[in-house]
Amino acid sequence: MEDIVVILGKRLRELRGRTGLSQEKFAAKAGLDRTYYAGIERGERNPSVKQLAKIATALEVPIGALFAGYEQEQDSGNISHK
Repeated sequence: MEDIVVILGKRLRELRGRTGLSQEKFAAKAGLDRTYYAGIERGERNPSVKQLAKIATALEVPIGALFAGYEQEQDSGNISHK
């Protein structure tokens, strides 16, 4: 089963990719350290709600959009709740 932070990281990478920004430029736009943001995308970091709000604002999407697709993963049994 795939952990929720890994799935979130993949989703953030996908959304950031649509902006055309590098991790470094995107992290600066979101007000986060690049290495910390990179850890979020790799599923190594568990961001706080405040950090997720910063990321959503930088992506110009509602915070709920960061979790789009989570329900399908959960329904298929691919989520590990840690």
